[in-house]
Amino acid sequence: MKPIAPLLLCTLMLAGAARAETRPNPIIVCDEPEHCFGAVTNDRVIIHEFTLSNEGDFPLFIRAVRTDCGCVASRLADDTLAPGKSAQLKVIFDLKKRSGRQFRRIIVESNDPQTPRLILAVFGEAIAPVEIVPDQLWWGNLHSSASNALACEINFSEGDQAYITAAASPSPLFEAGLSVIQPRRKYTLTVRAKPPLQRGEFPSPILLTTDHPRYRTLEIPMRGRIVGDIYSIPGEIVLAPANGEAVSRSFLVYSGIKRKFKILNVDVPDPAIEAHTRPMSGSSGYRVDLRNLRPGPGLDGKQIAVTTDCESTPVLNIPLRLQANGAR
Repeated sequence: MKPIAPLLLCTLMLAGAARAETRPNPIIVCDEPEHCFGAVTNDRVIIHEFTLSNEGDFPLFIRAVRTDCGCVASRLADDTLAPGKSAQLKVIFDLKKRSGRQFRRIIVESNDPQTPRLILAVFGEAIAPVEIVPDQLWWGNLHSSASNALACEINFSEGDQAYITAAASPSPLFEAGLSVIQPRRKYTLTVRAKPPLQRGEFPSPILLTTDHPRYRTLEIPMRGRIVGDIYSIPGEIVLAPANGEAVSRSFLVYSGIKRKFKILNVDVPDPAIEAHTRPMSGSSGYRVDLRNLRPGPGLDGKQIAVTTDCESTPVLNIPLRLQANGAR
């Protein structure tokens, strides 16, 4: 075989490059890839539509649209654009509970060889007319004899000044007090438990009333659970239907008064259930592992009885509950 002459080889290479350059390709274009929504209050939802166009000579396929976080949702009108066609990409940005400068990216992945990832952005400033820090009061596992107190600050922005006229707890288990740090601008709310406390969950908020025209009532959520001298996490064992298959569950047992104790026995409602107890390292609690639980009507409403050496709580009963089909 005769070698190819250098001039001929160069000609062939140039021809191949020319063919590559003229190969049809899609070209994704967005005339305004950034949207500034300015400074708005954080009770707003920002909705904006980006226009995506195909300025190439081959169909454009949008393979994926991704965002920085779950606070931004996107919806594309059409994921296939013929040459010269356009489609709207709607972006929804919820500013709820956000404050300060905001910047979120939207990443559009396509078959454009030059721009496989097109970056769009929405940005601006979220202004909190009322800022509550922390925005909820978390009590954790609160002993029934405790008189603990938690506090938070309520701050009104300069353009949304208001008086807090009252602070109240709908539950008799707690009392709320208000201190004025700066009139119409800054307050401190203190919530104190009032023992004896009734055991169980207390998803009861603190209610504030103001003279603000848009925020007549403010709710500060409270989360936690009132427990006795001995308590379990979780407080009940929920079993989902398992088509007759055996499942395993675990729970922890702790002292609400922070004293050492012993688990003497664990009684189960079905002899087929195995219970294994072991101390928790670094604490005075225990872990109880249950095996061979078979969810069904026979266990619904039954209890696991944990016998301890604690005089005030010799037996801790942990309910078993069968989750209804479709419940979460």
